[in-house]
Amino acid sequence: MTNEFLTEAEALIKKAEDRVTSLRSRSTAAAKEIAPHLDGDVFKAFLKEPYVLIEKKKDEWYCIVPRFVDFSVGWLEFTTDSFNVFLVNRYTLWIGDISPKIQDQTGITIPDSSFQLDGTDLTFKKSDKGAADKYREHFVNRVVKDTSARVIKGREFKLLADMIDDGHLPFRARPVQGADYREPQVKFDTAGKRAYQEDAYQKFLQLGAVGIYWMTGAGKSFFTMKAMDSVVGKKLLVVPTLTLVEQWRDYFREFAPRLLDEVQIITYNAHHKVADDEFGIVVFDECHRLPANSFAKMATLRTKFRIGLSASPYREDGRTSYIFALTGFPIGMDWKEMLQILGKNFHAVNVWIVNDQAAKMRKIEELLTEEKTLIFCDGLEFGEKIADKLGIPFINGSSKARLDTAREARQFVGSRVLDLGTSIKDLRHVIEVDFLFGSRQQEVQRTGRLFHSNVGARHDIIMTATEHEQYGKRLNALVERGFKVNIHG
Repeated sequence: MTNEFLTEAEALIKKAEDRVTSLRSRSTAAAKEIAPHLDGDVFKAFLKEPYVLIEKKKDEWYCIVPRFVDFSVGWLEFTTDSFNVFLVNRYTLWIGDISPKIQDQTGITIPDSSFQLDGTDLTFKKSDKGAADKYREHFVNRVVKDTSARVIKGREFKLLADMIDDGHLPFRARPVQGADYREPQVKFDTAGKRAYQEDAYQKFLQLGAVGIYWMTGAGKSFFTMKAMDSVVGKKLLVVPTLTLVEQWRDYFREFAPRLLDEVQIITYNAHHKVADDEFGIVVFDECHRLPANSFAKMATLRTKFRIGLSASPYREDGRTSYIFALTGFPIGMDWKEMLQILGKNFHAVNVWIVNDQAAKMRKIEELLTEEKTLIFCDGLEFGEKIADKLGIPFINGSSKARLDTAREARQFVGSRVLDLGTSIKDLRHVIEVDFLFGSRQQEVQRTGRLFHSNVGARHDIIMTATEHEQYGKRLNALVERGFKVNIHG
């Protein structure tokens, strides 16, 4: 039986190899017909490796790819009429968005160091003392002993960010065990195709501090409920909006009932309510918000264990390193790989270029169908105008029972309060008409609302020509994740 299986497998491999050879031959022939003087050998080499890597600085590279090639990696820095220019660095590796081949070609690695920061105490091996000298500006009296240094209070996270920039992950593993652990009681399973959730859960139990950077709809909430339910002690969940306070309570009620009475849920601007408390675990939902000046103090809360959650772990202000510094060991996965596991597809994305706001309104009416539709509009005045014209609800910061309204309405307008984390299971269509300038993070989050259903979903973006010219870089966030973005003039 084994020999028959091997024979069949070898035949399939041979058939696949012949198919690849045939396709390459046909591609070369077609290209020569278009360009008779094409060097066939060079073109074959291009088909094997259709990109070029150029070092930008130490441990950071540009990956330049012709736009007609279906290829993406890392952060899409900018585009020209002919090329996509991606930025590849250590963060790309940490969140799983880099192929082994490119990792090998760039030499990007995660350095193995002994740095461990616990409160204001930095410890390390004696052999790493020389490396620690680099950070002496953050130390009390700039003193570096053979295996430790005391960090100036208030400089802990600047030190962490500097270390992260250098490739160090200075977290002390603190396993969840003994008196800190209890058997979770949740009403869902993390086996089968979602076994990656169980793998991340086991990683959390080993390390006690993780950042989960999966795409939207991949189950960060389920991982979190199981992890929180496993920890003994006070529990805190920090979220960006009151909408997510509602949603998390609904999740607890349905999937992890004992968390309803155990978890305190607050928004990022409520630090004063918990500043003097100590927790068994703190979870930062949408943790890309954490590095903001007004929110970073949340990371100073006293807690044994911590988790950060985000589908878009990058920032426009250069503080991407802080996201990793303030949460824990990063756990991510390439979107294409995740979609394959979940049996989902990239949905259609169309960008419609129009003349003005009146034309936007006409295009909205043209695009609307009977499907469940969310119309994103940052501007409150324009949002009200759309809602009044269509006779539908407008959910914004002053709205009550936001989730109930979103679930009951067939079509509704939403402001930024629905950008982050909101799960509407039967949502099929997103129309975006007003937005936060060139924010890539917002673009990823908004298209991510559709991955909670992803059955015949589509995303329409309506821009004026001026908006497209000034803020079109937000669309790069979709291209770099693997979406095909269709521009309609």
